[in-house]
Amino acid sequence: MKKNSKIFVTKEDAKRLETVVAVNGHVETAPWLESEISRAELVEPQKIPPSVITMNSRIKYKDQETGKTQEVILVYPQDADFASRKVSVLAPVGVALLGLSEGQSIECQIPGGKTKRLQVVKVTYQPEAAEKTDKKEKQTCTAKTQ
Repeated sequence: MKKNSKIFVTKEDAKRLETVVAVNGHVETAPWLESEISRAELVEPQKIPPSVITMNSRIKYKDQETGKTQEVILVYPQDADFASRKVSVLAPVGVALLGLSEGQSIECQIPGGKTKRLQVVKVTYQPEAAEKTDKKEKQTCTAKTQ
């Protein structure tokens, strides 16, 4: 669970995640998530770089031991669904990935006590970046129709 590099979390995600920790305090990873929130640099959603993993982001990451790449979506616990590749932020991999940027790596302990080293390959979708794009397109359309 080594994560010494700088991470970013939006202020909105931090508020919601604090509630997740409060409600799920009995879950083994809740203290780790709480610690990640407290050490993160909190930023306004519109200012977060598109290469940063936020809640509901789609991420490609690589297991550096096996070389296997996976694509998952980081979600709140109630939305987790293994079949749809939706990983809970309370899962060890979810806590590990939160706030990382493309190219960053982390070691995390998975069920069974094994340690994995994961590297973020690409943030293929980030809600905040998508919202910025939508706003730009609406502004362009509005400017063209005037």
